Amino acid sequence: MVAIKNALVLYYSRTGNCGAVAEAIGETMHCPVQEIKDLKNRAGFWGFISGMIDIRKHPITDIEPKTVDLSACNTIFLGSPIWGMRFAPAITTVLERFDFKGKKIVLFAVVSGKFKQEKIDAYAQKLSARGAQVRIAFILKT
Repeated sequence: MVAIKNALVLYYSRTGNCGAVAEAIGETMHCPVQEIKDLKNRAGFWGFISGMIDIRKHPITDIEPKTVDLSACNTIFLGSPIWGMRFAPAITTVLERFDFKGKKIVLFAVVSGKFKQEKIDAYAQKLSARGAQVRIAFILKT
């Protein structure tokens, strides 16, 4: 089995799909997994609708935990579902608030619809511009 020292999987999942992928990565790489929770209720139909509105108008949300100590991490797997062709608000918040400078990032998106590689590449470029070393950015279709 492959093991990556000082790695962490960070993810948000509304339906469980992204969570299942994150757990599989953590198990395979023998590293801890940390769920980022959106404190806004995103459950059910109205949660989905409010998520679609928020991703367009207010992509930053209250999350728990508010921060994660990444000082001991060299590699971070960062995963999000795709809502309206964008990362979910919880992961958009993580991207804006957490310091990924000098960290190796594996960026993944879980999507059931259409989402083009250049969209996730744009997130990778934003992280790179802030000092992260994005190793790969990929999409998993469910």
